[in-house]
Amino acid sequence: MPENRNIDLEALGVIGNCQYSALIHNSGEIMWCCLPRLDSDPVFSTLLDRENGGRFRIMAANGEIGRQRYLPHTNILETTFETSTGSFRIIDFAPRFIQYDAAALLPLSDPRIGSAIDAIYKNLASHGGCTGTA
Repeated sequence: MPENRNIDLEALGVIGNCQYSALIHNSGEIMWCCLPRLDSDPVFSTLLDRENGGRFRIMAANGEIGRQRYLPHTNILETTFETSTGSFRIIDFAPRFIQYDAAALLPLSDPRIGSAIDAIYKNLASHGGCTGTA
């Protein structure tokens, strides 16, 4: 995610399912998402607070920005990363069902040969977090 505080709206994709929605940056970061409903407190909120907001990000290890598109006739967002070491894509979608009494937000990573991926998770609801590299 660029350090610039101004976010270009063209860099954001939206997914949702009539119960909640999420804003996904082309860097692979979920920048805004209230769960389990639209009127709930935000779980991921770096759109407003880059330092202390909850975050979930799957990104290229070298920080390159991806290219976003919606799969034809769907609300499924695909972010593709082409780097000097390889490529991968992230598929973000919000299924319209409740499983185990909870809403589901599903970012799926599809690494290609030679790609390096970093993953960061910080749950604002628990004010804790963990960081990892995949």
